[in-house]
Amino acid sequence: MEGFEFSYFSRNGRLQEAESAYRQALALNTEDRVTLKNLAALLYQGATDDLSAGRREAASSRLHEARDLATRALTPNQATSDAQRLLGAVNEQLRALTDGSP
Repeated sequence: MEGFEFSYFSRNGRLQEAESAYRQALALNTEDRVTLKNLAALLYQGATDDLSAGRREAASSRLHEARDLATRALTPNQATSDAQRLLGAVNEQLRALTDGSP
């Protein structure tokens, strides 16, 4: 997704390794907003790929987790615009999925 930061792994097509690295980082610091946002963006990207391949259940699962992570990345005192945009995009995809749109 353009405009979102990704790790070395995700920029080089190694998405499973990137996801694993983000999850390991969150295990060490569960409230790191940058890592929360980046994992949410990665899951959003994966959900987009799932939808393109007709894997609606997998997309729904990724989108729900992405929404939860993006929401955690936002704080009342310091909400990043990337996390807000990502949350909007995730919610849009979830609405489309619920409505039966492609």
